[in-house]
Amino acid sequence: NGDLRKTITLIQSISFKNIDILICCAGIVTPFGNSMLINPEEWSDCIKTNLIGTFNTIHVIRCNKI
Repeated sequence: NGDLRKTITLIQSISFKNIDILICCAGIVTPFGNSMLINPEEWSDCIKTNLIGTFNTIHVIRCNKI
């Protein structure tokens, strides 16, 4: 959901030696429709999940913050 601390905690809970490849393909597709009618909070949640959450995952693993 874009929360860096939650991302770090989740990645730390996973047991692995090395990561050779990371595929970031999860996301949400809502809200959907006319941008003038979309709830701003739903739009923000979508951005947090799809963009910030993906960035945080890559950043934490790449920078060895685990």
